[in-house]
Amino acid sequence: MGHTVLKAAAAVAIAALFTGAAATASYAASPGKEVTPPTPAASPNGIYVVLLDEAPVATYDGGEAGLAPTKPAKGKRLNAHSTAAKKYAAHLQKRQKDVAAQAGVTAKTSYQVTLNGFSAKLTAAQAAKLAGTKGVKGVYPDEIFHPDAESSTSFLGLEGQNGVWNAVGGVANAGKGVVVGVIDTGIAPENPSFAGDPLGTTASDTTPYLDGNQVVYKKADGNTFRSTRVSGQQWDVGDYSTKIIGAQYFSAGATAAGFDFQYDYLSPRDGAGHGSHTASTAAGNNGVDATVSGVDFGAISGVAPAAKIAAYKVCYDGPDPSVNTDDICAGSDILDAIDAAVNDGVDVINFSIGGGAATSIFGPEDYAFFAAAAAGVFVSASAGNDGPDPSTADHASPWYTTVAASTIPTYEGTLNFPGFSHAGPGVSIPFGQTITGPSIYAGDAGLSGATTPNLCLAGSLDPSKVAGHIVVCDRGSNARVDKSAEVKRAGGIGMILVNVTPNSLDNDFHTVPTIHMADTYRAAILAYVQGGADREVSLVGAN
Repeated sequence: MGHTVLKAAAAVAIAALFTGAAATASYAASPGKEVTPPTPAASPNGIYVVLLDEAPVATYDGGEAGLAPTKPAKGKRLNAHSTAAKKYAAHLQKRQKDVAAQAGVTAKTSYQVTLNGFSAKLTAAQAAKLAGTKGVKGVYPDEIFHPDAESSTSFLGLEGQNGVWNAVGGVANAGKGVVVGVIDTGIAPENPSFAGDPLGTTASDTTPYLDGNQVVYKKADGNTFRSTRVSGQQWDVGDYSTKIIGAQYFSAGATAAGFDFQYDYLSPRDGAGHGSHTASTAAGNNGVDATVSGVDFGAISGVAPAAKIAAYKVCYDGPDPSVNTDDICAGSDILDAIDAAVNDGVDVINFSIGGGAATSIFGPEDYAFFAAAAAGVFVSASAGNDGPDPSTADHASPWYTTVAASTIPTYEGTLNFPGFSHAGPGVSIPFGQTITGPSIYAGDAGLSGATTPNLCLAGSLDPSKVAGHIVVCDRGSNARVDKSAEVKRAGGIGMILVNVTPNSLDNDFHTVPTIHMADTYRAAILAYVQGGADREVSLVGAN
């Protein structure tokens, strides 16, 4: 199907999305009690998550006088809006306030659905006191996580007569009646992958509608999704639709860490693009024409295009878009989002966020996802970007599905000149086209005074030498896309980015057609380009 593609982060399990009945696991026992050291590790921002012994709403099976069990029966889903659930949640909240008061602290955020606990700003002494308090399961310093960094619908076996879509009644039924909760960087409501109709106020058994300021949707499993609309920076209630039926944002933990929000939006709006990427992967509309940086990718689709989306923003972008070390996803905000997603009634949670290779299966987020699974929610988490030692997976608990990337064909271009024809990542070379022109090595094309023009640093190249040329730039120092931007500024028509030492080969969206070549080809490329003036090279795009 040409360039029909779907960019995958943490792939959501197909069966859970299509059947409208996410896998409901049954466990013999809850995760064991965490053994908490006398003095918890210091928190970088003074925020801690305090978990109590009593079961949260999702796993409470009775025992408290006057409080009926709230744990769903085997094969059923949690009804977090039932009278029993609300009553038990109020009991937990009172218990949390009592524990906090005993330690002389004030709870910032309370969790009752998937966790029984709260977050609070604590001194080391208060954290140690709470850790030794009867009824406290554990005290955990707030962690900082980051979004985790292709597959096609045909590769996944969705398309065609024998594909999964056809088996469930076609694209229009793929995910019908299911709500996918995406905990990430937010969502871009104007993206055509999320196009829907305005919400009406007439109750319906098949279409989302408004009940006051809440979006209500009767799902395929007979349960109801219900979520309150919010407003925020460049986001208002009109951004909800029959496709985006839930959107909230959580920032208390990031605020406590002193994060500067000026580079993102304090709202469900996606500033980084990662959340929209994962949401469109899981449940984006089918047949959406996609163009990125002038490259036409044809029609794209989510895995379950008929599913509805609820976005829960917990991650915020920092000043440098090329790195994630200045971004933030506060652990306490993530717990708040998990709690809210299960309370709203999502069927699936997609969690493409990590904090590095897993060292435990009993962190606060693992407890929360255990309860989410017990509530009947299918959780799909990303494996992350670490490895190979000591571990390659961000998430290791057995009650959710951790998904890693698979090796499939990428978008490659070919660099051609006499005696040389080799491929490398080249998504920015127009598909099926060839860019041909004279070549020059950036090290020979610098402005007077430029010390390292070979690196194509901003303002280093001489337009009188570069204009109309395909420029060879060495990797290093500045961002790869900044190099192509400098080539374009100086009038270049293409770039050959060459590794100087063994390193990754990356399919970036460059501002001029670019191919990325391995260090093993560098000597041959430079020997040709520097062996004469304006020697012709060709960049050939993928078909």
